[in-house]
Amino acid sequence: VDKRPFLRPEQPLALKEACDLLGVKFDGNDGTLVPYDPSHIPPNAVYWMRCQDGRAYRNHTPNDCRTEFTSRGDEIGLAAFEGLSAYAQNPDIVEVGTAMDLPGSVPSADRGDCACLGRWSAGGVKLYWLWYDIADPSYGSASRGSESLIPRS
Repeated sequence: VDKRPFLRPEQPLALKEACDLLGVKFDGNDGTLVPYDPSHIPPNAVYWMRCQDGRAYRNHTPNDCRTEFTSRGDEIGLAAFEGLSAYAQNPDIVEVGTAMDLPGSVPSADRGDCACLGRWSAGGVKLYWLWYDIADPSYGSASRGSESLIPRS
């Protein structure tokens, strides 16, 4: 994960620009999505993470996954930029007809929703948000390990 090209002084992370560069549709702006838990924001702008794409948690709600992650303490839901970073490295991570819930990010206007990255054949890949309490076999919460993240320079 490398946020350096998208960091702006005194402004939110340039998420819209990252989406534009990746060809990902996003109807929001840089302030639309915020961290679910600010204490999970890595302190470095560049870091390695070990993650899974959500397949392990298909047909589970993002809320249930967050509760499970918290109780075990070894996993954290991916944030929107982390999901985009995984997609940039491997665009096949989001299959046609599926979505990767990104429970580490929520809309600033409605913390009852959850960010997700989905692919539909007609509409391409899109970053958007929906309710926490939807369980669907095509959706699953992506996550990363909660261990210390390794900074990279």
